[in-house]
Amino acid sequence: MATQATPASAGAYLDRSRSSTTARGDQATGLVGGWSMAQTWAAVAALTAAGVALRLLIVRGIWVDEAISIHQAHMSLSDMLANLRTTDNHPPLYFLLLWVNVRVLGYSEFAVHVPTIIAGTLLIPALFVTGRELFDRRTGLFAAMLASVAPLLIWYSQEARPYALFMLFATLAVWAQARVLKDGGIRYWIAYGAFTIALLYTHYFSVLPIAIQQLAFIVAVWNRTRRNEPVKRFLTAYWITWIAIAVALAPLMPYIHQQFVHDQVAGTGFDGAPSAGAASTSLPQTSHPNVYALIANFVWAIWGYHANSTMLRVAALWPLLMLLALTLLGRGRSRQTLLVVALAVVPALLLMAVGFKKRDLFEVRYFSGAVPMLILLTARTVVAASARRLPVMLAAAALTVTVLLGTADQQMSGNNPRDYPFRDALHNLDAHARPGATLMYAPNYLQDVIEYYAPHVRVVALGAHKPQIPAHGQVFVLGSFFDHPGFASEVGNARAAIRQAHRRLVGTQTLEKVYMWEYR
Repeated sequence: MATQATPASAGAYLDRSRSSTTARGDQATGLVGGWSMAQTWAAVAALTAAGVALRLLIVRGIWVDEAISIHQAHMSLSDMLANLRTTDNHPPLYFLLLWVNVRVLGYSEFAVHVPTIIAGTLLIPALFVTGRELFDRRTGLFAAMLASVAPLLIWYSQEARPYALFMLFATLAVWAQARVLKDGGIRYWIAYGAFTIALLYTHYFSVLPIAIQQLAFIVAVWNRTRRNEPVKRFLTAYWITWIAIAVALAPLMPYIHQQFVHDQVAGTGFDGAPSAGAASTSLPQTSHPNVYALIANFVWAIWGYHANSTMLRVAALWPLLMLLALTLLGRGRSRQTLLVVALAVVPALLLMAVGFKKRDLFEVRYFSGAVPMLILLTARTVVAASARRLPVMLAAAALTVTVLLGTADQQMSGNNPRDYPFRDALHNLDAHARPGATLMYAPNYLQDVIEYYAPHVRVVALGAHKPQIPAHGQVFVLGSFFDHPGFASEVGNARAAIRQAHRRLVGTQTLEKVYMWEYR
């Protein structure tokens, strides 16, 4: 299945000058100077420890999508898989991990986040080895430094959804491909096949980076053929690997078919509960994606989620950012740089095109597998900006500070359009609700969040019709997503009906984008 690359062809695809460039870059200037490999790994371990500390200390409440995942994890295994076929649009790997995890650790906020905390933490050394393999130790180390504090990576490490696994497996698949093209050993073909299978079992949009990687394989074969190097054993290993991948994917095909058929019958597609604040893109809403939305998604990828006013100011700089992007492309003379550029940018552009048909699919979470490559590209740009150590270190420090500030603002700002304090509202309700209390709520997909935080309260989902008001006991009304006029109308109608029933308003709780009223 494997072929050992000859010395002449070992690094041919990546860059013929890579070895000398790496040695010169690692030993002469930059972030690692004359560090030994043991010292470098000690630094990676320290960055990983810092990264896991941030992921453990910075905690958010359970979000709508997460509550759905947790509700599914309460089911039996067969019931959960059946539910996923008819209510979700993701492959089952993450949900199987969560199902096992909660039976070992329970359903606390920390417990349900353990799989993604682990995946998000492992991404730090994964970016190091990938950056070292494609470029040099300096690039890998700086990429790991950024990954340890990057706001979006921390965000999805704290979310009980598949995106942290998507980013981890996408990064490891790139590392495995680089090793295959350099070494060709059987263990690297096996690793590449395993990570590709894991990707496809984690997220359907992983087909985008996988397709780009296949183009890289084609380029590698073409270059070797042009130099009259043998490619038969390489192609044999490639096709055997893909046959193994196809066999491993066979059980997934009926699952995908059932999801597709249900979506066509129900007409849901990717509709349903939004992502965390998807209705708030921080940009003027249009029927189609635009350049401001593209810039915003890339800003989110590096600096995290921020208030609308902040994002509008950043998006106003799009001509400068586009010029910077063109400069990056101009720097991409080596094939490994071009590969990273393609993996970082092309998935976003393809989903932007898809967004003209279905606007909700153009969002960073759907191409989150590209985010580590964007971080790696950023790290490479800084490290390769100068042959002198001081400018590189100053630029690296300045960029790291901006990323840290982005993390702080994302996690602590009350104006973050993606942070909804359902936990605070429902904890307050649980503390004040007496036996026989009723909670009316809109939109209806808040049901699983309410079940998680206030499982003992009687609930009534609001809709277009006038609700029936209980004759006795407290009545609470919970509303959110009022940028959707239908939900605001449902809550308004319920409050009007409660007043007509001669109930008295005794308390109002107004949190960021979440509202609660108490009647007696």
